[in-house]
Amino acid sequence: MVKFIFLVMMILFYFDNVTAQEENTEIDPYAGLAELIAAEEGPFEKCKDYIKEKGWKEFIKNDVNGKEVRMACGRSGIGVAPSKKDFLSSRTVAFNDALLNAQKRFSEFKSKEIQVQIVKQLQKGFGLDEKSAIEKNNDIIQADEETQSDNLFKKLYKLANNEVDERLEDVDTKKAENTQKIQEEIDNLAQSSVFEKTIQSASQITMNGLQSFKIWEECKEGKKQCKVSILALRTLEQGNIAKALLNKNSINLKGKPGSPLITDFTPKQVMANIGVRIKRDENGNYHLLSTATSTIETDSELSEDIAIKEAIEEADSNLRLFAGAQISANSETVLKEIFEEFKSGKQENEVQKKINASTKAFSEKASIEGITELDSGITMHPANKVKARFVVRKWSLNSQADASDADFSSGSNNQNENTDISNEPSVQEDLFLESEEADF
Repeated sequence: MVKFIFLVMMILFYFDNVTAQEENTEIDPYAGLAELIAAEEGPFEKCKDYIKEKGWKEFIKNDVNGKEVRMACGRSGIGVAPSKKDFLSSRTVAFNDALLNAQKRFSEFKSKEIQVQIVKQLQKGFGLDEKSAIEKNNDIIQADEETQSDNLFKKLYKLANNEVDERLEDVDTKKAENTQKIQEEIDNLAQSSVFEKTIQSASQITMNGLQSFKIWEECKEGKKQCKVSILALRTLEQGNIAKALLNKNSINLKGKPGSPLITDFTPKQVMANIGVRIKRDENGNYHLLSTATSTIETDSELSEDIAIKEAIEEADSNLRLFAGAQISANSETVLKEIFEEFKSGKQENEVQKKINASTKAFSEKASIEGITELDSGITMHPANKVKARFVVRKWSLNSQADASDADFSSGSNNQNENTDISNEPSVQEDLFLESEEADF
């Protein structure tokens, strides 16, 4: 009997204890959601998280170690699967698209600032000459420093001024009773998507000095497409370097001492450092490093020669892109054409194609003096077992001063023919590549 009572008490105690635990345990309906979201985050989200962790903000000026830095994340997808032979070619296109995406996102933000300032000038003094309206406004002058053309905002203002002028062709703008009509037309232009798109296109195609500060790449098991993201970063120093690069200006520019330049790149460093990046050497000299790859199509010397030449062309093209040599939007005619294209109802992609076609010749003619070769060799992507030639091209203010012509040959200062790729791991499930930070 005693044993029976003891057993009943034990059972009651057990259930009371379980009930108490259940009552005291709060069930979180979002338990594990953060981990799930984190697991689904791709390169673009990681780029934005990186900015947040640094305490920085996209688009606006950040004070980083005494320097004004602007940045934007860009993203794209690699168009073919890693198992395809043309994976690396598609990967190159994806990184270029990611940089352009960052540039576009940044220009969309900047265009709003530009638009506000131009409209302010129109409202303050419609009919004033271009010089007095623009040069009195420090915001316009300061914003102009982020474009290749010192006259871009003046030309945009003139375009806007002329457009309002045309709308007021039959109105005497000097009469006080017509002030309201003038303001209405200015407001109409300000709210016009045509004017907004024109500013976006103009600011995008004149932007220079954007480097690939950090990159992310992800190939997930079961997914048909690998994703990439670039953190594009710009400083005033980079803008000055870009101008010197294209215009062959001699400037005295140094930063804080960094570390000696790497001259022997591993396959992982090659794959994780695609594009133009800035490095400071131990003396504080700025160097632009442009890394590119090209697939070796067949097992022959001719195919290797073709691959290295293609890699060099891509690397040098990236340097011209950094310099802003992909376009020539300094002409008022170009801006007017862009405006008229949008005005006629053309879509953004149609206008962009026309801009690219009309400015391609300008890019190809742009010569850059002082390009040398830092490293080259054979490499492989860990998710794609196809051999490729890589090249790391270098440019600095010092090398420009010593050069007479740009080096577009396939000659190499450091032909790393015996790059060991045999121990590189093959992708089994997920693959994630992340570069180290560049300098600025």
